[in-house]
Amino acid sequence: MFRRFIVFISLAIFFDVSATRAATASVAQTFNFGSFVQTSPNASLTIDYNANVTSISGLSTSSIPLAGSILYVSEATFANADVLNVLQASDTSLTATDCSILISNITPSSTTATMGREGNWLGYPTSHQVYFGASVTISGFCKEGTYTGTISVPYTSTHEHLNDTTNIPVSITINDKISIIQKQDLNFGTMMAPSSDSTITLAYNGTKSTTGGLYLLNNSSFTNGIFTIEGQSGRTVNMSLPKEILIYNNNGNSLIVNNFSSDTGVSFVLNSNTIDANIGATLHIPAHADVGDYTGTYTITVSY
Repeated sequence: MFRRFIVFISLAIFFDVSATRAATASVAQTFNFGSFVQTSPNASLTIDYNANVTSISGLSTSSIPLAGSILYVSEATFANADVLNVLQASDTSLTATDCSILISNITPSSTTATMGREGNWLGYPTSHQVYFGASVTISGFCKEGTYTGTISVPYTSTHEHLNDTTNIPVSITINDKISIIQKQDLNFGTMMAPSSDSTITLAYNGTKSTTGGLYLLNNSSFTNGIFTIEGQSGRTVNMSLPKEILIYNNNGNSLIVNNFSSDTGVSFVLNSNTIDANIGATLHIPAHADVGDYTGTYTITVSY
């Protein structure tokens, strides 16, 4: 009698079914060109991907720039490599006030890298960080502020044939260089209390004129106001003069000063980095005004 023996052989075959995503990208450092004072309406700045300033024109540096960077991480399968290609980023413009700002010549520290999965026996790194340099071109004097935008960097990954783009935030800060300091008081001098309503006007060139029954003492000193303005030659300055102020004596009585004027006008171009602005105004003295020394302050503001 023959017996048939049947042998069952069970084979277990295991496959690596881990995730097979391609390279992912994230911003490791934003692009910050720094803070500057413009010294020319046509200005430019170039930094390399190590954040070294390689050229600068028309800008006074007041902070250290930072180069943008992107971290690429591969998630290729165990036995496969992932070839990363960083493509050329397009020029971008930042929305600005009173000027235009162009970011161009965006240069990566590397354009290609081979990566692998963690534990990959091929020995490729699992990540790759790329830094970027760029040029800034400014046309016109920018209004003070921080201007922002993004640089779009396209890249490809051979694993799963990925095409994607990473946006790096970018910023540049423009600071104004402008100041105003009082150089000479506005002094209407010494006078007798008038018998009728009167005025004394000091023009910005120092000449005086009066109305009404005003008697000025011979030994009185009259001076127009003078302010020194320091800024950037070529910039257009806007000056704000008070409409009216009050000056007071020790008894709390007040007089009105108005009709302020300046020899520069209220909008003017600086023809040098430092100029003097001469100020005039009119003092109103009512009939039989209370005697005493009247003093006060007035405020002048300047801006670009």
